[in-house]
Amino acid sequence: MEIAIFTHVDSLSGGNYRVANVLRFFPRGKYVLLMPRNRKYAFIDVLTRFGSNSNALLNIISDAYELRDYYCKDVPCHIKYGYYVGKVVKELGADILYFPHEHAYLPLGFKASNTKWTELLQLTPVIGSLTVEEGSGFSLFMKNLRVNFNYGFFKILKGYIRFRLFTLAVRNTPILAVSKSIPYELEKLGVKVDVRVIDPGVGVDPCPFSGLDRVFDVVFFARVTPEKGVFDFLRVVASLVRWRRNIKALVMGFAGDEMAVKVREMAGELGIAGNVEFRFNAPRDEAMRLLAQSKLVIYPTRLDAFPLSVLEALSCGTPVIAYAIPAIRFNYADTRAVIKTKPLDIEEMTRMAIETLEGEAWRGLGREAVEFAKKYTWENAAKTEWDTLQSIMQS
Repeated sequence: MEIAIFTHVDSLSGGNYRVANVLRFFPRGKYVLLMPRNRKYAFIDVLTRFGSNSNALLNIISDAYELRDYYCKDVPCHIKYGYYVGKVVKELGADILYFPHEHAYLPLGFKASNTKWTELLQLTPVIGSLTVEEGSGFSLFMKNLRVNFNYGFFKILKGYIRFRLFTLAVRNTPILAVSKSIPYELEKLGVKVDVRVIDPGVGVDPCPFSGLDRVFDVVFFARVTPEKGVFDFLRVVASLVRWRRNIKALVMGFAGDEMAVKVREMAGELGIAGNVEFRFNAPRDEAMRLLAQSKLVIYPTRLDAFPLSVLEALSCGTPVIAYAIPAIRFNYADTRAVIKTKPLDIEEMTRMAIETLEGEAWRGLGREAVEFAKKYTWENAAKTEWDTLQSIMQS
């Protein structure tokens, strides 16, 4: 055995789905997957209810080596759990511990256990993304936590402490990232670390649906949270309804009960409740079918590094309008099927949506979208990731 992979996933976010899909193509017998027992069975439940490729993924997760339950809510507990994981990895005789997530506290435990380890960044830690790029260092950090999460100063200070602990954990440790935007953003924030970018950083399965009638004009497809842009999406829809009253919009993605209520309430306040359909927590196959029935994805995200939801939309022939944050600019630079607009500019996003819908430009862009998505496979992403891990082990 060469690599012990530790994951604590228990939900089906794009990043967690990525972790599971890459494991399909890692060489069997060369790694062992470690999961806390409670998280393992929670993830099996989520995959059973919502996942695609569920049999292949379920087999991988079901075979995971079970660690003790993980319920940590305070910093010392996370560090202690990371230390425990490092000790288990040593006992299993693995050459390296690989943690395919960004986390400020668990890696401090890995480091304390004196186990060789590395991690994969799927977001820029703490801030998520640089929605605002003017400035540098702490002032830039503060601006983005205010814009992305609406944090006050005390929360920003706590976030900065967490960010500095992350930099302490990865000092002198080479790490991986799924996107060129991550080392760019870290450097803007004043952090220089040894980051190896995986290219391609993600993959996508071919869309299982084609030739369906495009019944929705615009769709939101992501976790239903403010930082993923769901409220900005509703504001764009409200502007589109002033242009054409019969606009048909769709909101889909994972949503907690409280957020689902807030989103419906805002649609009512904007006067667009009759224009918007809601499909919260739809199984993945249903979500892909609905994507293939939509003309245009509007994705005002402030929290991404290499958004899988964009690739999935493109694979179904559905072009995307997104804020031109680094994640979008760097990874979708060479396709017209991802239209980039100034971050936080609802008017520009609305104007581009009208242009794309009015002349049915979405049809031609949809054909380009499918061709672009074909370049990204899980097999290629897994091979690059595995090869990068090998190079870190040998360094």
